Order: sequence, then structure tokens, then C-alpha cells
Amino acid sequence: NGDGNYSRDFTYIDNVIQMNVLSMITKDKNALNQIYNTAVGKRTTLNQLVNFLKKHLSKFDTKITQAHVLHGPERAGDIPHSLASIEKAKKMLNYNPTHDLEKGIEEAINWYWENLSWYMNSKNKIWAIIPARSGSKGFKDKNIQSFFGWRNKINLVNSITL
Repeated sequence: NGDGNYSRDFTYIDNVIQMNVLSMITKDKNALNQIYNTAVGKRTTLNQLVNFLKKHLSKFDTKITQAHVLHGPERAGDIPHSLASIEKAKKMLNYNPTHDLEKGIEEAINWYWENLSWYMNSKNKIWAIIPARSGSKGFKDKNIQSFFGWRNKINLVNSITL
């Protein structure tokens, strides 16, 4: 909602996995029982997020570049900008995020594209698929289904609502 200029510190699953592994294997007793922010340490606006999606999806369907963003009213009480401090995790756990948002989006889209062919031929179709790298399972989400289409790889959406 809003004009798309609100920002968040989005992160990719590989960064989350790294943080969890580092927190489990640390030998530093001072690093135990602490609260850490798992993030990239970089703001991304919702408009940038949409542009990253369009850029990397358009490699598979050039029509995606024509999708229009529909901006809605701002949500009452929404925080305009959020940026996580990852300094504590860097210092205490040697955390170093490997994926900024765009790299993560590119990797995820490529994974979906390369791994959805089995879905097209499956008799027991599910609504959506999450990369299995972390052992995750599919989940039902009609918004994801309508975004990605599931007919022939990735289909174009006419608009993206923020």
C-alpha cells in the first residue's frame, strides 16, 4: 500500500540458515542466549522489490515487464522504513549475509523455473512450491498461484498490487 517508497530490510533464506547455523555452532559463551537480527543491513523499497521481480521474471516471459503496479492507500500505523542492525551478529557470530535481496530473488526465480517441470506433469498438484533446500514443504496460497500462473512455466500477471 502507499506509493511503494516504504522500505524494509528484506533477507533471503540462505542468510537465515547461515544465522541459525552460526548461532548453533558458536563456541563463544558470550554469544549464547542472545537476540540477533537476521537481515542484510540494507533497505529496499517496495518499488525496488517489484522491479527486481519484473527484471528477473522477464528473463522467462518478457511480457512481465508490462505489468502495472497498483498503489493503494497507506495503511494506518505502518512504519515507513525499517532497517535492521546486524552489527551484533557480525561481531559475535561472524555473520556475513551472502545474498542481498536482488541476488536472492534471482536465485529463487531461477530455482522455480528449473524445478517446476515436474509439477506440470504431476497428478497431485499443490498450490505452490517452496525451494526444498531447507527442507520446506509446499503450502496453499492462492495469491502465489495467481501470481505465477502454473500453466506453462510462469505466466504474466496484468498488475501487481502494493
